[in-house]
Amino acid sequence: MGPCIRCDRPFTAISDSLIDCRCCEGCEHSSVDLTVLSPCPVDSGHEQRVFSNEITYEVGQWCWLLDKEGDGRRLGCVVRVGSNYVGLKGVVDDRSEWSCRVHFDEVSKRLAPAPDAVQVIRGKVDEHQGNVRRLMKEVQALTARLGVGERAALAAGGEVGQLVVATGPGPVREHKALLLRAKDRLLPDLFKEIGAENKAAAAWMKAELIPLEAESEGLLGLTEKIEGRIFNVELYAGLCEELVEVRPGAPAEAGEQVCLMQRLCYMDEECLAAYEVGGMEFGDLPAFEAWLSRPENFSRIFPFPRTAVAFRVRRERKEREAVVPSDLISIMFAEKADKKTFLYFRNGQQLWRLSTGIEFGAQLFPEAGSRVIDRGEIYADVTWSSVDPEKIISRGHYEDMVRREREEEARYEEWRKKSKEERAKAYMHHPMSESHRYVRCTPETVYYDDILRGIAEKVDEHNRLVLVLQGVLDRSLALHPHPSWRLWTPEGFASGVRLVCDDSRALAPGDLPDFEAYRARCNATLKVGSVTVGQEVAWEVREAERYNDRRDRSGRTRGETWYPERYRPDGDPGPGRLASVVAWQPKSKRCSYRWDRESRQWCGRDPAGPIGCAISVPSSELLNVDAYVPGDWKIFFQDPRTRAQYLKWAPLLLEAEEWHAGNRKLGGSLKRR
Repeated sequence: MGPCIRCDRPFTAISDSLIDCRCCEGCEHSSVDLTVLSPCPVDSGHEQRVFSNEITYEVGQWCWLLDKEGDGRRLGCVVRVGSNYVGLKGVVDDRSEWSCRVHFDEVSKRLAPAPDAVQVIRGKVDEHQGNVRRLMKEVQALTARLGVGERAALAAGGEVGQLVVATGPGPVREHKALLLRAKDRLLPDLFKEIGAENKAAAAWMKAELIPLEAESEGLLGLTEKIEGRIFNVELYAGLCEELVEVRPGAPAEAGEQVCLMQRLCYMDEECLAAYEVGGMEFGDLPAFEAWLSRPENFSRIFPFPRTAVAFRVRRERKEREAVVPSDLISIMFAEKADKKTFLYFRNGQQLWRLSTGIEFGAQLFPEAGSRVIDRGEIYADVTWSSVDPEKIISRGHYEDMVRREREEEARYEEWRKKSKEERAKAYMHHPMSESHRYVRCTPETVYYDDILRGIAEKVDEHNRLVLVLQGVLDRSLALHPHPSWRLWTPEGFASGVRLVCDDSRALAPGDLPDFEAYRARCNATLKVGSVTVGQEVAWEVREAERYNDRRDRSGRTRGETWYPERYRPDGDPGPGRLASVVAWQPKSKRCSYRWDRESRQWCGRDPAGPIGCAISVPSSELLNVDAYVPGDWKIFFQDPRTRAQYLKWAPLLLEAEEWHAGNRKLGGSLKRR
């Protein structure tokens, strides 16, 4: 019995069937009934297992997989040996690859060594190649029967022969029918079979590469571990980070903890910057930091003397238009920059910005209730035989999911019992079930290693943030002065860092604020003379459609692909960002606006005078500013669920706020910000 791979300590035999791994003291697997005599059962990176029938299975070995019913078998190669399963991959006669996992409890019943695997594979290749030769002879015979020159029809690069119509007792019509049948069905079917046999032969030829691929995947895993350690060293050493002082000031007291805020924030949502043109982008970073340094914003976002907050530029992708092909490259770099994540540190009255090479998730650290230690209380989605680390949930989350699905199923059954007329009034789809895709994390499932690996990835992801913090403490002035904290120890972390779960506190109770319902309430009092906002966007969209249509009809596009979504003609101010309604149609719920634009000829301005313009806009695209109450924008800003949709409501509500504050005028003379 060999030593443990993790620490090289030997296994101690307790009895004939029980062993104890001293390196795993306290582990639930430290003393188990070993149907499989393995190194440390917790480790999932072993390459072989010795079973009770003294048969060893290792990566790269061929074996026969017996069906559960026992009426068939398939040849497979061992591509992975986990802590409780053997992973197989192989080729079957239907010309497709297959893979499966066999639990250790079933290995002795379903697996058997295949020492003659190479001969079996080569026999399969010869079989399919023989089928190809047979089918080719059928094609040759058919073409000869049809009177098509054999050499011209089949030889590569041969000259096309003449088609000779058979003369004899058979009528010409029957020969023509045979030609058509051969063209439409016989020859295509034969060529299809030839292609399938060639594909099957190629699949069996590639089967000999499966052991090599399995061994290379094992080396790839080692490479990933090395790369992960290199990345961690770079994080601590500061090779991929940049620390900049944004706001000078006095530092905090030396004993103040670093309060790490849980929620990932977004710059464009917090300050609503550049909302009129689709939200802020990376180039607006100086303006954001100037806004962040204002006393009221500084104390609100960084509520503690030492606070760390993660920011990303944008949550959603910004729509950008490419006029020339080179703009596509600029857009690509702009979108990449918009995804950058920054850590901002408040130290007393100081503010520092840190850019790192890691990508933060929606939460910098998990909720306290989700850090489940007992592996039996964890469930994971194993769809497509893989485990997504983002879909590993606790037992409580799983039970809530099952409860909701049962309630939805009960409501659906009640709906089905209603009459046809009642069902037509309120149609209901059959509820989708997700809980069946989740399995419990226990050694009885063959996805046990994958689930533990997913948990380890999430732990490593959160631990990297600790490396960043330790590097900032040790190598910069951003958090000085401070004690000599060692965050990799439980005591040092508890004394130096305080985790603030602001993500759960940010979830507002009650229903989601409905902006469209709010708009409808304000627009219910629309009338002639009402001040509205939203008509300028509708006018720009209309002008863009007209511009694109004129350009297409003129034939002067010359292959250009730029079609603006919003357009402002030269010399036309439009109805204005804020304008008065000149006509109101209650039945169609439309508002009309009028204004003057300059009259222009091809050579310049026309002295004839301005030209009157008008537009009619549905009320569903407007907001009645007169019905707006100052401060209403906070209804949607303070709720994080609707703040993420600020581009939908901010251009309307904040313009109404500025109007009531006396900072806006009617008309289209205002410049876009």
